[in-house]
Amino acid sequence: MSFMSSFFHVVRELVLALGVAVLIPLIAYYGTIIFHPQPEYTFERGAILWSEATTQEEKALKEAEQAKENAALAEYKSEKLQFNKTYFFVCLAIAFIAIITGMFLPMVALGSGFILGGFITLITGYISYWGALHTIIKLGSLVAALVFIMLISYRRFTTKAE
Repeated sequence: MSFMSSFFHVVRELVLALGVAVLIPLIAYYGTIIFHPQPEYTFERGAILWSEATTQEEKALKEAEQAKENAALAEYKSEKLQFNKTYFFVCLAIAFIAIITGMFLPMVALGSGFILGGFITLITGYISYWGALHTIIKLGSLVAALVFIMLISYRRFTTKAE
């Protein structure tokens, strides 16, 4: 096999792996929003600005608008946290399925794409919900991820003695 032929073979495998790696997190995201739509913040601001509120009635109206806006913001944050939690668990499941599938695929490029896509999906899931996780869960999951990576590396890159 000539140098150019092997070079293009490696490039094709790399493109295939990267294509799979990009698609898996996108599937996780769009699969989540189909069944659990991402909340939208739709509150419209009032017509009176604080600096323009001169009478007591205008100030009372502005305070009522501010209370409605605060309530809408609190509801949005609650819905967003619930979405992030759902997305986190979907990413966790899809990532582990993708990584384990990638470990057993005989085609190196496809297997590597599944493993990389699984890790990217796992990272995006954690990023979305990281602030809400307890510190012990953060530490435990980081240790579990390290052990999991070690197991994958051992399974994927060691050759069996014949």
